Amino acid sequence: MTAYLSAVPAVRFCVFILLLCLMAGLQANIVLFLPHAEISGRPDFVLTLCLLPALLSDAAGGCGWGFGAGLITAALTGQAVGSTLVSRTVAGCVAGWFSERFVRSNPLVIVSAILTGSLVADAVYLLCNPPLTPDALLPALRFTAMNALWNAALALPLAHLLRRLGWIWDDD
Repeated sequence: MTAYLSAVPAVRFCVFILLLCLMAGLQANIVLFLPHAEISGRPDFVLTLCLLPALLSDAAGGCGWGFGAGLITAALTGQAVGSTLVSRTVAGCVAGWFSERFVRSNPLVIVSAILTGSLVADAVYLLCNPPLTPDALLPALRFTAMNALWNAALALPLAHLLRRLGWIWDDD
């Protein structure tokens, strides 16, 4: 993207929305290629992509990005809207909190913020919608951990993509 276009916030936001739609479509279709997702987990592209701009803002801005991720995820999956919105909003707040306390451009901070945000999002979702039996709790916790690892693995490539599109971590 040219330097002129990436300097215009509206263009950056529109490109981000297009990228978010692409990732939502990818997330909806990747489930077909992961037949053992209850064991291996699956990546949450929408959550990861919305937590990265939350790292560029404060906790309140992170809540907004998390709310957007929850709204898109709930519309995409048809799950309980309230639980999804609350879990993603809290995850965005955690990512924004990371940005207030650490150097945002450090790759370790990016990966740990996405890992923590993903764990928080799934933990809050599990608290809102607990498993029906105690025997289902361990697989749910394993699924939560695997999802967080998938999202942490996606964090650096997506952060690099956002940097190339003009979203700049300027705290160095």
